[in-house]
Amino acid sequence: MIAAAPVTVPFTVFDNRILVQTTIDGVPGFTMILDTGAHGVGVTPETARALHVRVIAAGTIAGAGAQRARVGQTGLTDVSIGPRDLGKQSALVVDLSTIRRAFGFPHLDGIVGYDALRASYVQIDSDKRLMTVSDSAIIAPPAAHHTPFSVRDGLLHVAASVDGFTGDFILDTGDRSSLTLFSRFAQRNGFYNISQATRNIVTGYGIGGPIHSNVFASHLSAFGYDLPNVRTRVPVGNAGVFSSSTDSGSIGNGVLLRFTTLYDRVHGDIAVWQNGPTHVFRAER
Repeated sequence: MIAAAPVTVPFTVFDNRILVQTTIDGVPGFTMILDTGAHGVGVTPETARALHVRVIAAGTIAGAGAQRARVGQTGLTDVSIGPRDLGKQSALVVDLSTIRRAFGFPHLDGIVGYDALRASYVQIDSDKRLMTVSDSAIIAPPAAHHTPFSVRDGLLHVAASVDGFTGDFILDTGDRSSLTLFSRFAQRNGFYNISQATRNIVTGYGIGGPIHSNVFASHLSAFGYDLPNVRTRVPVGNAGVFSSSTDSGSIGNGVLLRFTTLYDRVHGDIAVWQNGPTHVFRAER
């Protein structure tokens, strides 16, 4: 099989999320979050109705909110981002209206996970707002820092440390925040005892409702960079997967959009290099 040519497509950033324009079953114009913290493809009920696809009830799933959310399952004949054909996809049907309303998304039609791209190489240039998807090698600049990553359950994981405590972190472009420490890691390493934390505030909305957290500044070491004063949250109460996960936490777009990132799935390597001084991204609320 001949590898498909590299494809470069523009994206926009809204509320620190990467949004790509997607064509589904021949219908263009669907706005989807590029979410390395999600598996596969998800579409909203409104999108499913617009496509006239059959939806089968598929129970409930846990997200970042306290409540489980009812979902459906459907089949999509073809999904593409620009000229990049992602082929046939099985998709969850999940209500994202709470997230859309809370942050004022003009359009939010679904989610595309990293594994759905089905590509050996993915580069996200947040300065130029361009994503390149390729089956042939993309070469990182000499100044790039290289870090191994693993893929488990469709999610990307890297080793990182927070205030000297090392763990296994998800890379989550679907997360508007900078850094989230999951409950077990935070409890084990004393992050709930930080006296300077702002306590029990709403730091976002996920599948399942609002996310209540304690918030403070931490020192993150990741990708060969030392990043001081990173806005960090730890969930309080029932925070869905944030409470139950055995992962240490997630590195969100508040950090990732400071860099250009190149995901090399062939070698299990992420190359990261700093963006220029003109880069501006929306601050977290």
